Amino acid sequence: MSVVLRAQQLYKSYSVRAPQDTPVLRGVSLELELGEFVALVGPSGAGKSTLLHLLGMLDVADRGEIELWLDGQCYRYGTLREAERAYLRNRVLGFIFQAYHLLPELTALENVMLPALIAGVGWRRARQRALELLERVGLAHRAQHRPAELSGGEQQRVAVARAVMNSPKLLLADEPTGSLDTLNAQAVLQLLRELRREFGLTLLLATHSEEIAATADRILFLRDGVLSNAKP
Repeated sequence: MSVVLRAQQLYKSYSVRAPQDTPVLRGVSLELELGEFVALVGPSGAGKSTLLHLLGMLDVADRGEIELWLDGQCYRYGTLREAERAYLRNRVLGFIFQAYHLLPELTALENVMLPALIAGVGWRRARQRALELLERVGLAHRAQHRPAELSGGEQQRVAVARAVMNSPKLLLADEPTGSLDTLNAQAVLQLLRELRREFGLTLLLATHSEEIAATADRILFLRDGVLSNAKP
């Protein structure tokens, strides 16, 4: 298998009250291989979201380097211009958050279409692709409903469809089942596993649930800003 993403010695601190910083990540290194499902496990406050934000180009590390490999080409985060980062976030990376982050004024269909429209895909083509994905996640009949008219489980399935709209190589999921009841959580997790196989995605899923993590190919443990392959 080939490496999709490599992170080396990532450090990240946040300034809560100057001049004292609060360290969050302390020299984190990891590799993700094409097509694998990796669970990132750790308690609340361990730095899971921070790490996913760095890997997804939503934040910048204080120190360290991240490399994204795509069709034999290496993209080093530290050397990319903002336009290049925006392109990769839109075309190569997919994001799923615990809070869904759907735009409330848009329908489910329009929310799913949005990444393709940003990428310059025509309306008709984007709409057809979005309808196909809503069908795939079992929500074609809810296409014209706005987020406030959907249940939590339905909103997260719309968010999953949106995340794979542009056929990303790497899907980053930050506690995607954390706001759901057991039945909906299992349905979303099953959907992610199926889409990963269908689309050949690499999936990195942050969770505090060891039960969810047990379904992954590999588990990484993050505690006090340090990553390991062994349960602390």
